[in-house]
Amino acid sequence: CQRCHQRPARACGRCGELRSVAARHQNGHTDLCHRCYQTRQTTCALCHRKRPQHTTTWPLGPICTPCYRQVLRHPSTCPSCEQTKALIGRSRSGERVCGPCAGTAQDYVCSTCGAAGEQHFAQTCLRCSIAQAAQQLLGGPTGVIPERLTDLPIALAERGRADSMMRWLLRPLPNALMKALGAEKVITH
Repeated sequence: CQRCHQRPARACGRCGELRSVAARHQNGHTDLCHRCYQTRQTTCALCHRKRPQHTTTWPLGPICTPCYRQVLRHPSTCPSCEQTKALIGRSRSGERVCGPCAGTAQDYVCSTCGAAGEQHFAQTCLRCSIAQAAQQLLGGPTGVIPERLTDLPIALAERGRADSMMRWLLRPLPNALMKALGAEKVITH
C-alpha cells in the first residue's frame, strides 16, 4: 500500500537532489521528488470533475488518476481498428479510440505478449513485468536461474492481481528472498 511502500530514492529531474520519487519518468518527463512534483487541478476529460491531473496527458486531454487507472485496467475494443486497447483518444466523430487511431504513439500494448493495459516496465504489461523482475532477481549477477526455479517467474506472473504481485515483489523482504532463492542459499523459515 502507499503508506507502507518505500519509494525509491533517485536524483530528481528538476532540483537534482537525491530524494524519494513522487512521479516516475514517463513520456519524456523525468523523475520528480515530492517537493518539485505539484499536481495541477484540472477538469478531467472523461469524468468532467475538477481533480488532480495525472502526469500523463492523453489525446482526450488532461485526465485524473482514477480515470487513468480505470481506462488502463479495462481496455476495450477500439471502434476504428477493432483491436482491444486502452481508449485514450477521440475520433473525428467523437467516439473513444485507441492512441494510434487518435494519431499518437501512446499505445499501452505490451511489446512482449501484446496485451493492452497497465504497464510497469517500459512497454511491458504488469504480468510480463512481474516475470521480468522475478527473472532478474532469481538470476542474480550471472542472469542464470537455477533449473528448479525456472517456472517460478511465470507462476508469480499468473497468480492473483498483477498490480498487487508487482508491489509485493518490489518490497525489500520478498526482493531479498527471491535473490536468496536464486543464489541457492539455505532458507530456514
